[in-house]
Amino acid sequence: MQWIALPSPDVEMRGLLGAPRALLHRIPEEHRNSLPADTWERSEMSSGVRLVFETDSPRVALHFEYLARPSRASKVDAYVDGRFAGTDGGDDSGPCTADLLEGLAGTHEIELHMPPYSKVRLKSLGLAPGASLAAPASRPSRFITFHGDSITHGAITTRSGLAYPSRVARALDADFINLGFGGSARGEPGMARIVADLPADAISLYYGINTYGQGKTDPIEFGRIYADFLETVRASHTQTPIVVITPTWYVPEAHHRNDTGASVEEYRQVIRNAVSDRVAAGDANLVMLEGCSLIGPGNESRMADLVHPNDEGFAAIASGLTRLIGKAWEI
Repeated sequence: MQWIALPSPDVEMRGLLGAPRALLHRIPEEHRNSLPADTWERSEMSSGVRLVFETDSPRVALHFEYLARPSRASKVDAYVDGRFAGTDGGDDSGPCTADLLEGLAGTHEIELHMPPYSKVRLKSLGLAPGASLAAPASRPSRFITFHGDSITHGAITTRSGLAYPSRVARALDADFINLGFGGSARGEPGMARIVADLPADAISLYYGINTYGQGKTDPIEFGRIYADFLETVRASHTQTPIVVITPTWYVPEAHHRNDTGASVEEYRQVIRNAVSDRVAAGDANLVMLEGCSLIGPGNESRMADLVHPNDEGFAAIASGLTRLIGKAWEI
């Protein structure tokens, strides 16, 4: 194998805010002080980060380091010309060499999806001796920003490339960034500014269950926070389609209240109110997708636990979101 140090000008690094870098923090260091500590910690995980390149190498490997013990979908997924072709990686912290592809013939576009709940530092890309390496000849013309909590982050998908943002982007031939942060998406102003400052052809917002679960903010205050988030994003993206998803089903919700005495449904309702107020005021590019229409009572087969989807559930979320974004783009 020949080993090419990363980052390399011949390998596009997608899904990162800011410049290419070996340490796959999704958000650069200059934003650390504008975010809560738990959100920043989750941003150090490589959810949605992809390496994209063209090569005629029959073999492809990746050398990298897990900076902490990985969890959940801990391996790297390899896609060849948009189709899943292999996965490999480790189960513990430390250096890892993933043998991802073997036996390829001809030149192909390779896309490597990094593990969503792992903290990763890249080392080098392995190709057969004498193989060519080049940046992709073309790239998607549209870009989607996804922001949300653990479900957007990727819990509990079985593979890196099966989180719903990845599925939606593949279906619509779009580039994307995954700003999903497990347990720590609550609509903070710092995150609103990050989303607002990113160029985007569509924006998806899917959070609320963290605020409910932590029980520190009641629905009335959450409604103000949510409305402010929408205002900040819309001020920078005056015509961009924004899809808001209300929390999907929480299995115990019929009999459970948080520490403020509120139900999940009350948090869903304030999201509906925030959206309907803006639509009534003339926002024609804001649309809401009811989460329970995707994963609701009776959809136990789509759930991995009491709140998170399994791969079937991720497919259902992706299908609903793909339909609405595609409609906005007239695809």
